[in-house]
Amino acid sequence: MNIAFFFESDINPIKGGTERVTWSVAKYLISKGMKVVFIAHQKRNDFDPSLLSYHRFLPDSVGYDTLENIRYLQNLIQDEGIDILVNQGGLSDEIKLCNKKVLQDRVKIVSVIHYGILEDLRYFKEFLRFQFIWNKPFIFIESLSRYLRMPLLKKKAVKNRKNQLSFLYRYSDAIVLLSEGFKDDFLQFVDNAKKEKLFVIPNPNTYERIHEQSLKNKDNIVLYVGRLSYSPKRVDRLITIWKNIEYQFPEWKFLIIGDGPERTQLEALVLKYKLKRISFLGYQDPEVYYQKARIFCLSSTYEGFGMVLTEAMQHKVVPMAFDSYKALHDIVEDKKNGFVIPPFDLSAYASRLSLLMKDFRLCAQLAENAQEKVLEFDVEKIGEKWMGLFKFLCQNEKC
Repeated sequence: MNIAFFFESDINPIKGGTERVTWSVAKYLISKGMKVVFIAHQKRNDFDPSLLSYHRFLPDSVGYDTLENIRYLQNLIQDEGIDILVNQGGLSDEIKLCNKKVLQDRVKIVSVIHYGILEDLRYFKEFLRFQFIWNKPFIFIESLSRYLRMPLLKKKAVKNRKNQLSFLYRYSDAIVLLSEGFKDDFLQFVDNAKKEKLFVIPNPNTYERIHEQSLKNKDNIVLYVGRLSYSPKRVDRLITIWKNIEYQFPEWKFLIIGDGPERTQLEALVLKYKLKRISFLGYQDPEVYYQKARIFCLSSTYEGFGMVLTEAMQHKVVPMAFDSYKALHDIVEDKKNGFVIPPFDLSAYASRLSLLMKDFRLCAQLAENAQEKVLEFDVEKIGEKWMGLFKFLCQNEKC
């Protein structure tokens, strides 16, 4: 069986969560004798040359469903005998090309939605930045206009989501969701959709199974790993939380791994609050920091799965996150292997974080439970789910 994963840009496992997931699943499939290729729209400047043999690049890196790209993809599917095309972009621009309307019956198409169906709409207000600054009239008027138009903007967003999901459902052979909780949300948007076409496959652990790790090797580190963007990550919330507790814990530090458009504003916020023990470390391989940290903090308005949580838990790092998306409850059990905080209660978050920083026995117990929990997401178990889906799609055909 020959499988192709379609992605916006080349697969670089250290650059993003979906990339790490794709590479982990691909390695499993290869170990089972399958041929795997990655089809990418664009090649990044920091392309990993060690993965070159797996990659195929569309000739038109600007447009998507151009005649040049369509012909290239059709020929690639035929020449390399691709049986199943996995669209890892979900509702993004990838659907313009990865759909049965364009490719017809040349290949089975699986569309993966790497985020929740309703979460961003449920917390729509949280995505719109309002800055009512009296001495900056332009910013004030712009924010006021956005606030007044919010109901209309949300109505338009709901309509667009419904159209996107309906198109994806109609022109895919299967839809993969990351949590059982997302099924009902999907069915709510798509008229006459059938559950039989929806498959739940969570993200696998992206690190090899971790050997026993001693908590004695941990340092007093609170950790964040992820993109520095206002929407949906909202790292500014963590900085505000840290501002309220830093003075109580002079032996602790807060490390931020990642980069993004919000970094300059976040660094300015740290300076404004005169915080001493926050460090921005940019893009790094996070594993060395998982090994040293005790607590992992996520502050997103929503996530699809929250893979950084399972990565941290693999390394006995206690996770904390807002209860703002359904898949969180597949990963974190409140007070058993981490803390689930009411959205978006910064005071409650600070209180729970302080508790973990004070109570080493509690922190250690939750850390042990966290590592035990993520065995559910072992790549062998998740890989079997993908194999099952592929066999189901090809059961009446020669693949």
